[in-house]
Amino acid sequence: MNVEQLHHCFFGSLQADPNVRRQAEAQLNELSHQVGFLAACLDILSTPDVQPIVKQSCSIYFKNVILKNWTVGTLIDNDERPIIRERLLISIVKLDKILRNQLLPALSLIIKFDYPSTWPNLLDHILNLINNSNSDINSLYIGIYSFTELCRIYRWKHNSDRQAVLDPIISNFFPSLISLGTHLLEDTTSRGSYEASEILKLIIKCYKFVTYLDFPEQLRNGQPLIDWITFHVKVITGDFSGNAPEGWFKAQKWAYHNLYRLFQRYGTKTLTSKFQYDEFRANFKANVLPQLINVYMGNLEKWTSGNKIISDASLYHLIQLFEQALLKKDTFKLVEPHFNFIIVTLSFRIFNPKDEELELFEDEPEEYIHRIFEIVEGNTGEDSLHSFLFTLVEKRADYLVPMFQFIGEKFTELAQHDTVEAARAKEALMKFISPISYKLSQPNNPIFNEVEPFLNNFIIPNFQSNHQFLKARVNNLVSKFDNLEIRDVKTVENLFNGIMSSFLDESSQLPVQIQAALAIQAFIINDAFKNSLDNYVLKLMERLMELSNKFDSDILPAVMQELVESFPDKLEPFADQLMEQLCIKLTSLLKSIGEMSNSLEDYDDFDNMANDKTSTALGILNTMITILLYFENSVDIISKLEVYYSQVIKLIFEDKIEDFYAEAGELIENTLFLTRKVSPLMWSLLPQFVQCLLNDEDITLYLEDSLPALKNYLIFGASTIQENVHVQELYYRIILNVFEMDFDEGDVGFSDLVHISDLATTFVLSLNSSIAGKYVPSLINYSSKFLIDINDTLKEKGKPFRIAVLDNIIASLVIDPNSTLKTLIESNQIENFMANWFNSTDDLKRVFDIKLSILGYISLLSIDLQSIDSMGLSRALNTCGMNLTKLFIIIPQAIKDLEKKRSEYADKSWENELTYNINQVNDDDDDVTANAGQTPLGGVDGEDDEEQDYSNFFTGENKFSFESDEELQEDPYSNTSLDNINIFSQFKSFILGVQNNEGDKYGHIFGQLTDSDKEMLTSILNSI
Repeated sequence: MNVEQLHHCFFGSLQADPNVRRQAEAQLNELSHQVGFLAACLDILSTPDVQPIVKQSCSIYFKNVILKNWTVGTLIDNDERPIIRERLLISIVKLDKILRNQLLPALSLIIKFDYPSTWPNLLDHILNLINNSNSDINSLYIGIYSFTELCRIYRWKHNSDRQAVLDPIISNFFPSLISLGTHLLEDTTSRGSYEASEILKLIIKCYKFVTYLDFPEQLRNGQPLIDWITFHVKVITGDFSGNAPEGWFKAQKWAYHNLYRLFQRYGTKTLTSKFQYDEFRANFKANVLPQLINVYMGNLEKWTSGNKIISDASLYHLIQLFEQALLKKDTFKLVEPHFNFIIVTLSFRIFNPKDEELELFEDEPEEYIHRIFEIVEGNTGEDSLHSFLFTLVEKRADYLVPMFQFIGEKFTELAQHDTVEAARAKEALMKFISPISYKLSQPNNPIFNEVEPFLNNFIIPNFQSNHQFLKARVNNLVSKFDNLEIRDVKTVENLFNGIMSSFLDESSQLPVQIQAALAIQAFIINDAFKNSLDNYVLKLMERLMELSNKFDSDILPAVMQELVESFPDKLEPFADQLMEQLCIKLTSLLKSIGEMSNSLEDYDDFDNMANDKTSTALGILNTMITILLYFENSVDIISKLEVYYSQVIKLIFEDKIEDFYAEAGELIENTLFLTRKVSPLMWSLLPQFVQCLLNDEDITLYLEDSLPALKNYLIFGASTIQENVHVQELYYRIILNVFEMDFDEGDVGFSDLVHISDLATTFVLSLNSSIAGKYVPSLINYSSKFLIDINDTLKEKGKPFRIAVLDNIIASLVIDPNSTLKTLIESNQIENFMANWFNSTDDLKRVFDIKLSILGYISLLSIDLQSIDSMGLSRALNTCGMNLTKLFIIIPQAIKDLEKKRSEYADKSWENELTYNINQVNDDDDDVTANAGQTPLGGVDGEDDEEQDYSNFFTGENKFSFESDEELQEDPYSNTSLDNINIFSQFKSFILGVQNNEGDKYGHIFGQLTDSDKEMLTSILNSI
């Protein structure tokens, strides 16, 4: 490889002239495929007189080649790999910080992929870097960095899977890590060193990685445990100046995290504990935890008095440990003496809005909303304190009263003040109320009667505050009392006036209006509040539309949707206008998302920038769907609405915006379902709809979401499909596209087979006998093959898949019996089909499947006896007759069950539906209270299960499986091609025809029925 030529290419790739740049990039791409390219890059990076900007371009290109090709493909020569990784380890030490940090991800990947299998001597290289570092801190840094990446490999492995390799590493290396870390902490001259701070952070992370999923025996007890706990305490008690490198504070964050993790995972016994480390648990609770809590309190007291810096992330993990201690009696008492400090001093400090937050409110209100109100699972002190307070009142309800009294006293002190400082203090108090609001709203709490007066006296008056940030917080807080039983209509009136003034007042800033919109949504369940809204609905919708043009989020569409659901009659005269406005906004968003996608090569950048717009677009689409559903009884209105939203659907398909395929399909599905027809506009969308699915690398990703819409075209547009070969071919291509995938290689799963078989069955039923022969043979051949695969692979667990595939063949038998039987006989699959069909009779539960099989038997048995004999099927007539009778006897009950299910769905009230609470915990009988079922944020059990799943994913214990012995579910809301078929009249006509005209065949079919079956059959026939 010519290093000078490569240098010239990197230099050219930085030129302003686009032609020079493109030529250089093309040459780089060509050279990157040659052996020696990576080594030449390292030569450039190691040469002192190369321009820094060229080195930077070279390092980025080198990194990208490694990240894209080291683990896959053959671009990087196998003989070159050992040379590259060892040279990289040496070269990276000599680079400046910027270049070094650019290349570290490449080094991490190589270690992860190559150690220990193809890089067994990595530890020797690491030792050389550490032992030969002398005064070279860069060498030490890269050595420790590499060792940390080595430890990371064992993060998701249990002791039983790693101890043979990891235990010697811990014994030989970990004591030195403590010595090195202690030296860095004690050496005050290193406080300004970036590398020193990073090394300390990496040492803490080494411990994190080896203790995260399981606890190595060498670290669990005795002196090593004492040494590492002591070292962690030294880290968190270290004092660093505000301008110190960030690594020092990150080291503290991970130290707090590790200590919490030890307590939460190994030091707390729960019903689902996976570890029996009793000695450690007893030792930790008796000797470690009490001292830790004292150390933590000392740090917090220094922090609240301004004498120590604790990062927000460190506060998060610090308070997590306090919350974990609340869960058990013996640890609760360790935290209890400090509650006064936590509630009165610490909470007020943490919840008090920061200066930068108030600046953000004024300068970037959209970002303020996202950061302050929308982030559900942040890692800040506020988040963990919120969770701590929630858990405290849940575990010890007796603390609710003094906390409420404290809040009331503070509000009384602040009542007559409207300064900025007073407003900040009030917001802090409102944040304090938020996590306990659910408890205050419960009628059985001892101060329930005081809550409503409290709102009137201390909270609602702040709607009139001169401070906009406080008005935003008031709206946010009152919405959390939406389930409070309000007894005084005046309170509702006060809430209504405060919320509406916040929302409609032109002087209200964006965060105030957004939180007011959410408050409207929250209180719309209150009848008095809803009645007061009646005259404002149109004005509210107009303002929501205006705001949606200023603010991208899913909040406003959700509020619009709530208004549509609550006031459909009010909005009906303006439905088309509302839909038009929504479509205009959505079109603008979709085009913006498309432009961003095309302009950004880095998917992560696109994902971060487009997230808000995507959420808003999804919210608007769901609002459009809601509007459509609420006008289900007015075909004329729907016809007007589809003029607008069909253009949006078209844009989604034209620009291939995959994130919205499901919603576009849902709009189509509901339009066809509600109108019971396919309009020209809907037909015009089908080709692009299908093409989007076919053009995707994996059609099965969107198949399930698209299925209802695709089926509705077939159900409600069958007459058009029978005349339109182009549409027939579109469906045929979709079906074959999936049928031709390799099930053995995992290209497609058995669940995908159910979906595509459902579509294939509906497709066949939309045809007639004159055109079905073109498609039936290939569909039958594939289906026959699938039957064999299902029986061989899934055996008894293949019931739902077997029925789905059988339906393809049975539908073909109904529409075109001649082509169907001819194909089955010629392919020697007739016995395979008949055996599977007969054996599945007792498994048929859905009305559709039963109807289809009845029609299939009628179609087969309607063939003249001579033809049946010639096909060798005469011996099966008796079995066909018995199965047909059995199905006919059970279908009345199946229809009743379906109608009952539809009635239940229509009448179902969701008012008392249980909602998921992120704070739910699972406790054992050693809890502080008997209230089981509530879990703190970051609770033990769920987290352990998640980690177990993650671990199992890599150990083969949780591989994807589509096996299922569940029955196919009948959707009470969906339509099928057989809904309009009167199966009783069909059966009666068939049986009377055979009885009167083909007596011999009738005897073959029904001659061996039991007297009971004959009696029941006669009874049903007489009732028709």
